[in-house]
Amino acid sequence: TYLLTGLLIVLVVFSWLASLIMITGTILTADACNTSPGGTIMGMLETSPRDDLAEFASHYATACDDQENVPHLLSQYEGDFVEIQNLLNSHLDQFETEVNVTELSKKCGDDLKPYIDGAHLLLANVGILQNIIADQIPAVARCDRTANIYNVIVLEGVCTDMSFGIGLTSILLLCISLFGMVLITLRVSY
Repeated sequence: TYLLTGLLIVLVVFSWLASLIMITGTILTADACNTSPGGTIMGMLETSPRDDLAEFASHYATACDDQENVPHLLSQYEGDFVEIQNLLNSHLDQFETEVNVTELSKKCGDDLKPYIDGAHLLLANVGILQNIIADQIPAVARCDRTANIYNVIVLEGVCTDMSFGIGLTSILLLCISLFGMVLITLRVSY
């Protein structure tokens, strides 16, 4: 009986604490969604350090006011991939023209052909990534495609569904803790 009473007391304390956390979450969510979720997100992004993820999020939170934001960020990465591609290309050309691969393979005792083929494959993959960043990502990241996803996640998911779910969970946890307290009281007095 002492074990069950102890477990019930732990359950009640856990339910009270979880209920308080859920109620706080409901209040914070309602407060963030009361005015404008986009404005709240922009306020949080302004206090955070500016990185590329914050730039993308602010682009969609402001309903794509800055149409050049995403292409500008992507052009930076496209330039990085072009630079990597040129560097790999020059090193491979230099290695293949200045070094006799078969003679080096004999001296090293290992066939270097798979390594050179791997470097060429890496060069081809960097080229594919550069083409994806240049052509396909801007088409996918267009505001008319992505802003709808942002609206569904932030406005419907967080502001509507999450607030309702957290509120129901907090009511359920309050009921569990109240009935648990009644059971503890009746158990001790019986």
